[in-house]
Amino acid sequence: MAALSVFAYPFLTISLAVADSAKSVLVLYGERLELPAIGAVQRGLDIALGADKKADAFSEFLDFARFPTQSQREELASHLKSRYVGRKFDLVVTVAGSALNFALDYRQELFAGAPIVFCAVDRREIEGRDLPADVIGLPINFDFRGTLDLAFRLQPETEEVVCIAGTAGFDRLWAEQCHQTLDGYKERVRSRFIGTGPIGETLSAIHKLAPKSIVLYISILRDGHGESFVPMEIAGRVVQESNVAVYGQLCQKVLSGGNLDPGHLQPAKPNALVINWRALQKWKIPKRLIPSNATIRFREPSLWEEHRALVIGAVVFAIIETVLILALLRSLARLHRTRRELNDRLRFERLIAGLSARFVNILPEKVDSEVETALAQVVESMKLDRCALFALVGDSADLRITHKSQTLDAGCVPFPPSEQRLPWVFGQISRREGILSGVRDQVGIGLPFLSSRSGNPCSFVYVSEPG
Repeated sequence: MAALSVFAYPFLTISLAVADSAKSVLVLYGERLELPAIGAVQRGLDIALGADKKADAFSEFLDFARFPTQSQREELASHLKSRYVGRKFDLVVTVAGSALNFALDYRQELFAGAPIVFCAVDRREIEGRDLPADVIGLPINFDFRGTLDLAFRLQPETEEVVCIAGTAGFDRLWAEQCHQTLDGYKERVRSRFIGTGPIGETLSAIHKLAPKSIVLYISILRDGHGESFVPMEIAGRVVQESNVAVYGQLCQKVLSGGNLDPGHLQPAKPNALVINWRALQKWKIPKRLIPSNATIRFREPSLWEEHRALVIGAVVFAIIETVLILALLRSLARLHRTRRELNDRLRFERLIAGLSARFVNILPEKVDSEVETALAQVVESMKLDRCALFALVGDSADLRITHKSQTLDAGCVPFPPSEQRLPWVFGQISRREGILSGVRDQVGIGLPFLSSRSGNPCSFVYVSEPG
């Protein structure tokens, strides 16, 4: 399962200032090589020292956990003195507090005058000690309070903190400090410690924690069965198995050698704050809660973040293209409308021309038939329901239909017989003016004889008779 992991674990490195001639470096490990954590540190030191072709490195694994007595320490010092007799070391590196204590105790006897760089040393192991000016290093310091404050900031609903620490001296030392720090939060959350049993039992326990719990991973160098581990590797397994968010700090501080001046013991720098973006998404923690100084890992940049210029260019291009397409569509619509209007006008003019030609030199007896044929052409061409030719009857203001034509489905609608039905129409005709039936507020609404199939307005056109 995914879990929120916040770890600070910069890899241990050393830089050695050397002259033109090769330099000898002695590395003293406080434990045996078979321990995974010691093996991890050794690989890092080998890479750092191996990068300098002029550094001749020697490693000794002192195994103080199994040989802790004073007499054994003295025998070990005698063995190293005999082994390196006649060799002058330019630098001594100690790994773990037990190796630093041994180097300081037998310094004059084994490597007098050689500067010492220490690592993997608990800050409390050297607090109050008056170290020589040429002993340098950055002690380990777990910022439990800062880690807990971050956890409560990201997950304010937390009710329980489950702390994981192994059985090695290093593990218990930091578990004790964590316990003291948690005392300041006992009014806010519950806390408990696991990890003193076998590693499988610990991983199984964090697989079924309460929803409002978090895991604070401290360190497991050794479990309750005496099996040794690399703490960082166990941290990865804890993150995979936990069903809640995991926080922790694994500190192997960066060491730097070179010129050793007074004031050599540097204060421990704050650990880098690293947050797993995938875990933030998993536990639905808002990004706004993340401190500004945090480094977010495994976050895939959005399309906007990764290709901002490309996105802006694409959007601008799309806008321009849309505007051009709309302009083109508008022009095409205007063109089609103009073409349709021209076609309608041309068709109307052809109709008028045809009708005019029809009545040239026509015989009187054929006038009525030609008029009705012409009206039929008007109905068909203009898609009308009906068309009629009428005349005013004397001065009575009555209308008389002389000729008419209509479609088969137009129905029978009587033409208005008098001025009372269409006063405005009769007024227009009396003034020899045409009438457009689209003026419905004047003509009248819903008059059936003014309708057309096409929905176009119909017209009354005044035609005067000669004489």
